[in-house]
Amino acid sequence: MRNRAEIILKKIKKAKNVFIMGHKNLDLDALGACVSIAAICRRNRRKSYIILQDTKLDESIKKAMEYLKEKTNYTFLKYKEAEELINDESLCIIVDTYSERRAQSYKLTTKINNKLIIDHHLFGKPINNDYIIDTKVSSTCELILRIFKNKKIKFDKYTSTVLLSGIIIDTNNYSIKTTANTLDSVKSLLKWGAENTVAHSFNKVDMNEYQKIHKIIFKTEFYNKKYAFVKCDNKKIYDREELAKICDTLLMFENVEAAFAIGHISKEEIGCSARSIKINVANIMSKFSGGGHKYNAACQLKSVSLNEMVDKLKEVLK
Repeated sequence: MRNRAEIILKKIKKAKNVFIMGHKNLDLDALGACVSIAAICRRNRRKSYIILQDTKLDESIKKAMEYLKEKTNYTFLKYKEAEELINDESLCIIVDTYSERRAQSYKLTTKINNKLIIDHHLFGKPINNDYIIDTKVSSTCELILRIFKNKKIKFDKYTSTVLLSGIIIDTNNYSIKTTANTLDSVKSLLKWGAENTVAHSFNKVDMNEYQKIHKIIFKTEFYNKKYAFVKCDNKKIYDREELAKICDTLLMFENVEAAFAIGHISKEEIGCSARSIKINVANIMSKFSGGGHKYNAACQLKSVSLNEMVDKLKEVLK
């Protein structure tokens, strides 16, 4: 981990300024990773900008952003605002996704040659970029905390709170992907003043959303007794986060070893979210050119119906 810390710090110190971004449809793990890298840049006297291009934000991100806005002064920009600040000495750091095309602004990645990727997913063989990937950690937030554990870098209570929320969301309240190292990272955050109640509050569910999810849960079907499937309403468009929350809920039930939620994420595209406590769902999603963490993955397909996607998934599971 020490070498990884040196790689990151060396790149930051050599840069004139740093542009940081997570994946599209930002979640708490990506946001926590962004602000922690911004804090490290500030510690090393480098100006940093967090790129946020999403037009629609998840409620958890809205809450966390409001919290940060009141307590910190991180700079969030859209690509058009950031474009004029880019120069030959700029550094682009992408967190919580390996894919540049999934980053908040792919256009920005094409403008900056000096890049670094920090992620806990693995989609394929890295090409042409420096990268730090560890699929054994729960989240990118945990990865960053572990990388800098021996560098005596501490985060303020507000940044620590958002980092904590990233770990909470990616471990589904410590029910999956949680190790002694995960809890050690949580311990550090709490020691620095992270507000546990606030971190959990970011992900509180709206009653209408909860009812909506549970109506869908009643449509659950089982395959080979251990795989739970939910096929969402064919006439509705769902956020990826909604599909993920459906899967997380299914994992609460007895005998469910893997859960899959399938629904339209646009008029032309089907999304499938996959969660498990013991089965490598990333391998399953890779059959559909998707991927992710071993127990937390997804894919997107065009030109297929919901029924066809379910049938294809069952064929893979055979």
